[in-house]
Amino acid sequence: MAFPYGFVADDLLERFSQKRLVEITDVTQNPPTTRDDAAIEQAAIDAAGELDMSAGRYYVTPLAPFTDGLGMVFLDLWAWRLLFNCKPDWLESEQKGEGFSWSDRRKELVAWLKGLSSPKRETVLPGCTEVATRTSSSGIKFTTGTPVMTKTSLRKVS
Repeated sequence: MAFPYGFVADDLLERFSQKRLVEITDVTQNPPTTRDDAAIEQAAIDAAGELDMSAGRYYVTPLAPFTDGLGMVFLDLWAWRLLFNCKPDWLESEQKGEGFSWSDRRKELVAWLKGLSSPKRETVLPGCTEVATRTSSSGIKFTTGTPVMTKTSLRKVS
């Protein structure tokens, strides 16, 4: 399986136990008996896409170096995507003894991702390679990375 950023399915054991992974991904058995590695892989790909989309405004993707802090964010994005894809009903409350609400954690992650792609650069990734910038004759800065269009940026161009 091709997991992004060098992670493997067992890395999710930092967020869930093996038993919990089986509960989340096995929708065919009662009680669940096997984990669905395809669902785990898809959630990892989705999480990496979300991270890369936000980071791509200012950083070369895939991100490098991938620090422990980024790893923690990625694992939480991955875990949330897995729950969202397989057990969305678990997202609104304290899930089966997890001790916190994944919906609340998601709000924190979204705020972090918005800061990563914000024009004010509220979230920065020290050590990661930044995309090149250039300035137009009108003084507007452009990056050569993935463009992010916002109402504000569109008003500046017109």
